[in-house]
Amino acid sequence: MRPRLARHWKFARIAAFWGLALSALVLPSLMLPASTNTTAATAPATTSQPATRTAEQRRQDDINRVMEFFRLTQPDVYAQAKIYQQTEPEKFDKLITGAIMTVNRFESMKRRNPRLFDLSMRDLQLGYESLRKAHELKRTDLSAADRNRMTQQLKEIVAAEFEIQQQIRQAEIEDLRQRLKDLDTSVRDKQEQKDAIIRKRTEDLLERTPGLMW
Repeated sequence: MRPRLARHWKFARIAAFWGLALSALVLPSLMLPASTNTTAATAPATTSQPATRTAEQRRQDDINRVMEFFRLTQPDVYAQAKIYQQTEPEKFDKLITGAIMTVNRFESMKRRNPRLFDLSMRDLQLGYESLRKAHELKRTDLSAADRNRMTQQLKEIVAAEFEIQQQIRQAEIEDLRQRLKDLDTSVRDKQEQKDAIIRKRTEDLLERTPGLMW
């Protein structure tokens, strides 16, 4: 089975991912610097947020995060989303809902593995470039020379995309190796502390209602 982190790469390269028709967009270049914060600038700071968020507050947080992600990576989608927000709320909600899981993945990945994040953003950029170039090649008014030139450009983009995807797979392998190493260390540490852990768990069960995970 492919690593879990790889599941969304191809999905992220499909135009329908954003809930918008490819023909309705001018697909932009994408590159989110590793140092860029994907949390919306308009969102309240985490330290000032109450401990318990209402459903509406959480929904607004999600909207802010997704819109900021669009603004940084796909200005045209961001502009279209702003229009939907004012004129077609149902389409806007569908757009936000369809993107939030991927935004969550990218944010988590950026914190945990910046290199894999950078590679994935480059893969996303190249994926949209290939979609845009393929869309242009469907024009019927292209001369033979232009078609040949653009086809060669598409091949070069796809070749670069392949290389990036190979780097992503290698980064995922390295990430899994490190996680396995950390898990092995954790198992060894817990085994060495077996008696103390069992004693503490027993005391917790007798004195209070502990969580299922321990």
